[in-house]
Amino acid sequence: MFMRMYSIVRPAVHLSALHPKTTVVLAVAFAVCAMFGAIRLRPTASLHEMFGSDDPTTAALRVIVEEFNSVDNLLVIATTKSTDSKTILRGKLLTFAKSLDAAIRVDPDLSDRVTSIDYGGEPLGRRREFLKQVILPCGLLYLSDTQFTSFLKRLTPQHIRAQMAKNEALMAAPGVAADVSARTILQDPLRLYDFISEQFPFAEPLVVKSGPGLRLSHDGSSLLIRISGTRSVNELEFSRDLVRDIKALVDRINIDDLTVEYSGPYAIAARSERLIRKDMISSINLTVILIFILFMLVYRSVREFFLAMTVVAFGILIGFGIFSVFRGTINPATAVAGAVLCGLGVDYSIHLFAHARNSMLESGSSCKAINHSIDVIGISILTAGLTSLIGF
Repeated sequence: MFMRMYSIVRPAVHLSALHPKTTVVLAVAFAVCAMFGAIRLRPTASLHEMFGSDDPTTAALRVIVEEFNSVDNLLVIATTKSTDSKTILRGKLLTFAKSLDAAIRVDPDLSDRVTSIDYGGEPLGRRREFLKQVILPCGLLYLSDTQFTSFLKRLTPQHIRAQMAKNEALMAAPGVAADVSARTILQDPLRLYDFISEQFPFAEPLVVKSGPGLRLSHDGSSLLIRISGTRSVNELEFSRDLVRDIKALVDRINIDDLTVEYSGPYAIAARSERLIRKDMISSINLTVILIFILFMLVYRSVREFFLAMTVVAFGILIGFGIFSVFRGTINPATAVAGAVLCGLGVDYSIHLFAHARNSMLESGSSCKAINHSIDVIGISILTAGLTSLIGF
């Protein structure tokens, strides 16, 4: 059966030797179409793309990492080298943080991509909205079994009476504290909100006071600002654009010449996105250079090198073009496969060239030499190519 398949392919291969110009034109046309397809591939490092499995464990891990993005933050560290007092330094850093907060709020593009900005001041409104509209109405679903048991116990008549007694004692206290306690008690007389704040520590301070609550370094010269995004850090393109736009915004509002550094998952993802592209380009270029040196040492011919590498390059490009038809993203493991394919694919050209060179010395015709080489070693090259295909 395999030989029958090869007998169907062989005439087409012989035609390429008889009509080289037509073969080159068709190869260029396929390569151009493949290039447009390969351009639309986006780099990604998401678990779904890396594993590509429907296994429940993998799917559950992907949901936790990508949808419960509690660690998806861009850390902005603003530092001043001024020798002023701590009060003045705090004022400069606080002014910068508030300016960044306000600039993000009014920017229609960034405000849609940022859920919160936290520097110890008042958080962006989306976190509070999420707390009120999602967590509180469905609060019981977020409680553990132990917390749920305690919640039910607090609703018993005995515990309700005990809590009311505590409320009366707090409201009876003299001074301003009684007024503050009264307003808090009226909003939640049974203190059911305690269960939510225990499960979600970030929900405790709905409004964080500015000033002493700032996330300052010990010497007061640096301020930490945490910016949370709307999408997972695994989406490298989103991370890259977010970090780039935040940097541009910081450069525009930084009027006190603060030193601003960036860290956290989004900054790391943005750098990873650049490194993926850089590694893919550098690995392929280095492979081509080393193969060129090897060809010059063995064959001492630039022409045969370019012939062999052109065929390989067209094959890799067409391969990625076909890949783009079925997938819109490319992960790091696939991205560096180009260099591996280059090293494997050029072997077939070397075998064909070596055999064709010997055949040409006997026949004197390049077309006859190529056809004879295809007849002799064509089945071996095809078999070797299929083994590589199966391995990948």
